[in-house]
Amino acid sequence: MALLDRTLDLTKINPYQKIGIYGAEGVGKTYFSAFAPDPIFIDLENSTDTLKALIRDKVLPGGSVFVPENWKEVQDVVKEIIASKKYKTIVIDTVTRLQKFQMNNYVRAQKTVLEGKRDEFTRYQADYLYSNNLLDSWLMDLMRLPINVILNAHVVHDIKIDKDTGSSTVLKTRPNLPPKLSGSMSELFSFIGYLEVKTDIGGRIERSMRVNPTGIIVAKNRQNIQEMKIPNPTYKGIFEK
Repeated sequence: MALLDRTLDLTKINPYQKIGIYGAEGVGKTYFSAFAPDPIFIDLENSTDTLKALIRDKVLPGGSVFVPENWKEVQDVVKEIIASKKYKTIVIDTVTRLQKFQMNNYVRAQKTVLEGKRDEFTRYQADYLYSNNLLDSWLMDLMRLPINVILNAHVVHDIKIDKDTGSSTVLKTRPNLPPKLSGSMSELFSFIGYLEVKTDIGGRIERSMRVNPTGIIVAKNRQNIQEMKIPNPTYKGIFEK
């Protein structure tokens, strides 16, 4: 086969969105993701409660959630989702909790822990290295899957404290993951949005999503969106124009 046979037609390839959404607890990451096409949630921190409320209030007609008991189930259910062809979107809610979930599973399976020679709550540098490399490879696999993927994450603000005055300066606002995984998420996924919420003078909630980076805020979009911030963002409004 000639190499040119592998040439890709940009008008026909990659119809799937690979999205990262991050923000503080309660800003609406699960709500935003619930309106993606035919989603199934891999729930690591009670997305079920939010989705049930939306269904109860008839905002959503229904929904599907899988709650894994271990890291292997996360890997296996993704394969089953692809094979079933029942869903169009996988939502990991949240990837911040997933990283800790995988780490806990890994440490508890160590022989030294099972034999009582090691405290299961102590983490060593080698544990973090293994976890980072494993999840980095897994993110690469997710990027290649023939399905939409949304990774919801919490936010972390990298802060510098002035030793003399005690004042703090935010150096970076980014997904709450180890730096290597936060970087991989930004590199591999085509959209990274920072979701914020504010309450106006009248008590009304206003959501907005930063979709282009600043010197401090991590964001990214390959949707050719020129605005720095989108008010009241929806999945359809951003990805189904």
